[in-house]
Amino acid sequence: MSEYPPLKYKNRIKQLRTRDKLTQKQLATKFNEYITTKRLDVKPVSYATISRWEKNISQPRNESIEALASLFHVSPLYVSGLQNEPWSGWERLDTAVQSTDFSDPEAAKKTLNYVVLVLSSQIDELQERVRELENPNSDYDPYG
Repeated sequence: MSEYPPLKYKNRIKQLRTRDKLTQKQLATKFNEYITTKRLDVKPVSYATISRWEKNISQPRNESIEALASLFHVSPLYVSGLQNEPWSGWERLDTAVQSTDFSDPEAAKKTLNYVVLVLSSQIDELQERVRELENPNSDYDPYG
């Protein structure tokens, strides 16, 4: 399990809750139903806990951050305020693969096409990073 620093950055729990038009009580209920349905080893919460998290009075445990991220379909780093985009390409890829029913040929084809798209878009960026690491003092210009 990843370690996420305290939510001393931009509070995203309230932002995500209000995005989905939920009250704190509704989010607590939805969160508790989610962790029960998914059989996650996460402690149920009250609406007062949600309020304390949103106000940074107390911090959610890592397991709760990950459950919130799954519930809201964003990354744990986004919930923690450490990432500005709700998902990175790699996380989208992982989610797509994890949620695909590969016994359905059409779903498998769609997911595999998505995998190719995500990977090909990442290859150029990774190659650029490798060149920069190999030649840290060069004037390498990937666009010139």
